[in-house]
Order: sequence, then C-alpha cells, then structure tokens
Amino acid sequence: MTGYGAGKPKVRALSLGVLLTLSMALGACGAEPVADAGAGVVDGNGSAPEFPTSGQVFTASELVSTDCNWDGMQITGIRVGRHEGFDRVVFDLDGDALPCYRVGFDADPAQDGSGLPVDLGNFGALRVEIPQLGPEFPELDSGFTVDLDGPAVAFGRFDTFFEGTVTAFIATVDTIAPEFAVSTYPGRLVVDVKTD
Repeated sequence: MTGYGAGKPKVRALSLGVLLTLSMALGACGAEPVADAGAGVVDGNGSAPEFPTSGQVFTASELVSTDCNWDGMQITGIRVGRHEGFDRVVFDLDGDALPCYRVGFDADPAQDGSGLPVDLGNFGALRVEIPQLGPEFPELDSGFTVDLDGPAVAFGRFDTFFEGTVTAFIATVDTIAPEFAVSTYPGRLVVDVKTD
C-alpha cells in the first residue's frame, strides 16, 4: 500500500514485490512509517493492524453507516494497495473512534459546497463521504491524489472538507457499477473495490 498525508512524499505503486521489499527494509530501520502490502501501517516497530483480506461482501449499492463515535477526528492521509481479488483504499484519521461514512457510485462527481465538477478522467467514481469530523481543516490539500493504477482502482483523491464532512473520490476502472465493500476500524475507513 502507498500514500501519505500532506507534506509527505507520494509513492507510486509499482508492484507487490517492490512494496513488500520497501516495507520490510524501511520498517526494519525505523524510518518513516510505510504501509505493508497486506494489512495496514507498519509503524517503525514492525506492528500492523490486521485488516481482513478475504470474506468481504461486495455490492454496487450505496453503503451508509451512522454507527460511529465523533471525537473531533480529521483525515490525515490516504493509502492504496493491491490484493488478490480487490484493490484497497484506506482513509486514515487522527483519532481512535469508528468513523461514519457514505460510499456509493457517483455518475456526475461534483464538489460539496461549490457544485463544481470533479474531473477524474475516463474513470468511474466512488464518492466517499466521512461526516461528523472535527472543526479543524484537514492538512491534506484539495486534489491530493495517491496513484495505484490497479485493475480496479486508478487512484484515490481527497477533494473537499465542507460543513464537517470530508469528501473524497476513488477513481475506478469500472465506469458503470463498481462493486465494493466498506469496513471501519478505530481511526480508519477501508474501501475495497472488487477486481473480478
């Protein structure tokens, strides 16, 4: 998985082998945190949260969760990675609560507030909304993008923070009805997009 918050370098996902090599090398020397290719973030001490890599229930229908704990969290980064059967996008938050979300296909992506169109090229759009966040504006710049060029996901992009809601887009190879699954963990929202 690759991708960081504002002020940190963007890394292009080249291959699973390259990512594993980088993760092990940098994790072992205690350098800048790097995501491993499987589960979550390696924190420099070699530990990583266990996100499931199988058993998800994929759907093309909008998914909404209001089962969350607001504690003033804010988005800090976006990471992407390839897995067998799906591509993964992780939205990192700066707290330990479970985030609320609304995720669904958007045939005509536009910014919250201004209504201006969002250009994702020739890709489809999964709109990801994370509401009830803290009042501080995120450190990510509008348009912050993390590339994957995977079989299901081309890139993840932070777009706007408007009235307490972060809006981001996942550019999908399927332009009509991408199938996806959503899961939450303390301080993380995980969106998996099916590849087959």
